[in-house]
Amino acid sequence: MPRDANDWEWLQSLNENNPPVKACNAMIVIDPYLLQDGRNRQGEVSRPYTQKIDENLDPILKHILPRSLNENIEFHIDFYVGSEPSWTHDDWDERYNYLCDVIEDVRRDLEYSLAIYGVRPNEFHDRIIITNNVSIKSSAGFDIFPRSRRAKPIEVEINFPFIQTMHRSLDSYVLQQLETAKMVHDQRLPERMSQRVGDTSRLNRIIKYYMG
Repeated sequence: MPRDANDWEWLQSLNENNPPVKACNAMIVIDPYLLQDGRNRQGEVSRPYTQKIDENLDPILKHILPRSLNENIEFHIDFYVGSEPSWTHDDWDERYNYLCDVIEDVRRDLEYSLAIYGVRPNEFHDRIIITNNVSIKSSAGFDIFPRSRRAKPIEVEINFPFIQTMHRSLDSYVLQQLETAKMVHDQRLPERMSQRVGDTSRLNRIIKYYMG
């Protein structure tokens, strides 16, 4: 990521140099802190999750999501995020509805299926976005803007294309994240049962292709 970047607009070059990036029909976003409110040392909300989404997720989606898919095909988008024990069903519904509003604002004509899974922060090793054609791994997550000019550089690793036709060609790190995501979806972690909301009955087609 450019040292002087103060937003995600630099991702535009990813699409300009690699048009097939938007030729995807599924996405998985893994970031334990994206839907949590930022708090100061006194425990007061210093940065609401809505601001994180507006200033970070919104522009990311603009540069990755296709404008539409073929008829009768829904775009699968799954979020694996940190959850708070105090969150109620209303808290989850609020976040689900807010994400729906963001997606529909970015891509009005895109038919999509959204699922959110609440996990422990240490459930996944890193923060990463995975689509059919590209993986974007951020050492500091996807809620990094705005940031001061004196802030330390943040490493964002982009792999394109990382998915090939043969299973063995899949990036091993990405494969590990998909394995964990499937375990969460299948509820095979009973001691760490996740909270979930949305269309969680279906399996994201990226996971299904490689793990199904």
